[in-house]
Amino acid sequence: MFRKFKLYQPHLAQRYVYVQLQKAIPKLIDKHSRIRIKKQPENMIIEVEANSESKKSELLQKILQIKNDAQADFLAKNTYSLFTNTFGNTLVKPDHIRIAVESIPLMKPIVENVPQDIEGYITRDSINYVLSWIQSIPYNDLESRATSLGSGFSPPNKLLIENQGDCDSKSTLFASVMRSLVSNLGIVIIYLPNHALVGLQIPYSKADEYVEINGNYYVLAEPTGPALLPLSKIADESKRLIDGNNFTAEMMP
Repeated sequence: MFRKFKLYQPHLAQRYVYVQLQKAIPKLIDKHSRIRIKKQPENMIIEVEANSESKKSELLQKILQIKNDAQADFLAKNTYSLFTNTFGNTLVKPDHIRIAVESIPLMKPIVENVPQDIEGYITRDSINYVLSWIQSIPYNDLESRATSLGSGFSPPNKLLIENQGDCDSKSTLFASVMRSLVSNLGIVIIYLPNHALVGLQIPYSKADEYVEINGNYYVLAEPTGPALLPLSKIADESKRLIDGNNFTAEMMP
């Protein structure tokens, strides 16, 4: 699983989109219209000519839609997704949620070894058992989500085999284990600038660190380590950013 997962390469994405556009152009134009695609190092320019403004606008909308669909298709095929950070910038990152969901079948041997007081019911002791284990896995730093293009990310199976991972990788593994333990547990991955943690929709108290998202409350967990922070306790920098609403979140379906 995920053996083909690799570093996102913008030039390959651009080439894929360019090929899809070139395939589509003959089906869109006629003798009164023309579409040209000019490639640039990090972008491409689309030029449309037609015998009326309405026809030109129609062609432009169609070719832009094809471009957007091709970009989305390339990302999906390579297990990446678009992400808007706290500064409003749209970036490309590994599709952590999808990877966590698709990794659930791999979590069975782990889940079988998590002690639970009551069958089918997750306790804080059980969560902390998993959390401390993942925190103890050696940490491999994430340089920057904006520039790394997935270079520091390891899907759960690779993380376990290599016994190291960055914050995004460990948060993805933790989310996958938690969903394996409780199939209907509300889970969100919380993104801070250059950091990630996880929120779990469980009963909370005022003493807990938690966030409210769309009217639901999620108790926070720091899977990264090396500090063995129990559930509801987070690093000071994480708390500062979350208190300042400097975070975004993706919900696990």
